[in-house]
Amino acid sequence: ELIVTLAVGSVVTSIGAPAISNWITNQRLSAEARILWRDISGARHQAGVLGLPVVICPSHDGLHCVGDRDWSRGWITFINNDDDYPARRDNDERILTYHQSPASTKVSANRVALRFRGFTQRATNGRVSVCDRASRVPSRTVVISYTGRARMSPDHDPRVSTCD
Repeated sequence: ELIVTLAVGSVVTSIGAPAISNWITNQRLSAEARILWRDISGARHQAGVLGLPVVICPSHDGLHCVGDRDWSRGWITFINNDDDYPARRDNDERILTYHQSPASTKVSANRVALRFRGFTQRATNGRVSVCDRASRVPSRTVVISYTGRARMSPDHDPRVSTCD
């Protein structure tokens, strides 16, 4: 009886383990996309409140932008006092947020930076996708409209995903 019980238990575990792993990966990607959405929405809000340009861009060190569309190592949000283009953070420009992504996550965008300004000018449109490096679960994409409003796209919409 003990051997049969162990055999049934091992079969159930072998069937359930991949499903639990995929569920955990799904939750991790959703959380990472929500953090990205929060930071983008916060940048738009700060630009409106402060009346100054605010930039969110990929960063490897949490201090400077990298001119790259790969955001996998993290991103910073900062007040771009001199409104330089392409955006470059100077030492006197305040960092509002810094986020490091987990190594198992790939984050890529169709822009090297997203610029938000006060309500009198348009912001940057774009999209940023959050993907599992092992491609076990569908990607999540944050879409940014011309007014700077961010929204989550439906799960794995191939029209907006930039994970390739």
